[in-house]
Amino acid sequence: MRIVHTVPHVCKEASGPSYSVSRLCEELGAKYHRVRLLTIDERARRDARNYRHEVFGSSHILSRLGISRAFETSLARQAKRADVIHNHGLWMMPNVYPGTAAKNSGTPLIVSPRGTFSPVALARSRNVKKTFWWLKQRAAVEQAKCLHATCEQEYHDIRAFGLKQPVAVIPNGVDVPALEQKPKAPGQRTLLFLGRIHPIKGLDDLLKAWSSLADQHSDWKLVIVGSDPVGHEAELRREAAHLSLPRITFAGPLYRAAKHQAYLDADLYVLPSKTENFGHTVAEALARAVPVVTTTGTPWGPVVRHNCGWCVDPGPSGLIKGLSQAMNASYEQRQEMGAKGRTWMQDAFSWGAVADLMAHTYAWAAGLTPAPKYLRVN
Repeated sequence: MRIVHTVPHVCKEASGPSYSVSRLCEELGAKYHRVRLLTIDERARRDARNYRHEVFGSSHILSRLGISRAFETSLARQAKRADVIHNHGLWMMPNVYPGTAAKNSGTPLIVSPRGTFSPVALARSRNVKKTFWWLKQRAAVEQAKCLHATCEQEYHDIRAFGLKQPVAVIPNGVDVPALEQKPKAPGQRTLLFLGRIHPIKGLDDLLKAWSSLADQHSDWKLVIVGSDPVGHEAELRREAAHLSLPRITFAGPLYRAAKHQAYLDADLYVLPSKTENFGHTVAEALARAVPVVTTTGTPWGPVVRHNCGWCVDPGPSGLIKGLSQAMNASYEQRQEMGAKGRTWMQDAFSWGAVADLMAHTYAWAAGLTPAPKYLRVN
């Protein structure tokens, strides 16, 4: 099949849509589909394997909208030859152009909101998004033959927003790297957070929880890794200083080998998010046999059933409960839980399996096969 993917940006942050969209394109290309990825921002060009990545410049006028006539023109031309267009995300013009291209060409459109319909996400810049929805985004989304949700909660968010199209619930995939079986040396243990330094991630709650736990667990340190797109790290540093919190490191963003090593050095991973569409870093930690503590604001409640982590209510009190249990567990218990999490990732979240599900969705949208069983029409 000939598949055109669109997303405003991909960057060197190997997480979120930058990772998942690029990795999906790569896996689809490996399965002999002809795949192109269209983005804006020349500074964020990625190495493309098994697919073609086309990057277009955008206007400096209203730059946050990502207006790009070159992107729009190229997409319109390619849509006439494509079997499917798959757009990722909302609220920028590269997320609007696919609707117009699909309408004009008759090519079916799939839209992956990528968490943009969650109540917390909609609350940010609510009036701007409401205006943009009625002026531009609504027509593009209504053109979609199918929506794609990465988890059950996102499916419910889509329905709560009022959209009626079929929804394919397909998770993101995760790469499960080979690991050398090297036992960690005795001594200080590491609690790792890795992700964007952003208010939605609940790091303020994590610091409050750490203030209650640090003295009881003097053999543990907290390492916070990630980029700081909205300047939130300065607030967290002030809060840490105000609470006189010990053994905290703000390590900045880490990529590729350094990021992988951060997971390997961790004894426990924490994602304290208030809300999360998928929370790919949980999957990355489990793939590296690191047990996790996360919240019910994420879709990772099944870590409890799979005995590879703890899932608690968002907020300081929930985190204190979950982290206390995890840090009080024995080294052997955490090792066993990490191994179970890794097996779960291998069995249920391989990129090959995810690409097959998505390809089946494309084939249905193009009228080539019956509707897949995982397609929600209610």
